[in-house]
Amino acid sequence: MLEGWCTNLHAAYPRFSWRTAAVGAAPNVNDQAKGDCALMEVKRIATDLGFVPRFGAEEAFKESLEWIRTHEAFVRSGE
Repeated sequence: MLEGWCTNLHAAYPRFSWRTAAVGAAPNVNDQAKGDCALMEVKRIATDLGFVPRFGAEEAFKESLEWIRTHEAFVRSGE
């Protein structure tokens, strides 16, 4: 899923680059987490709590892309 997200982001912003890091290599996409995180998977919360995401992956990407375009100065400040 993350690969698809990055591929779509690169299509919208060709200067955005990413790669899957080899074991022990530093990634070039920083998730800003201080430690390991669980995968972004909603199956368990859906099963345990009946959670239904408001957006599917495609809609979530479009919403995020709109936010990025609205806040480009903020996004560029992290370069």
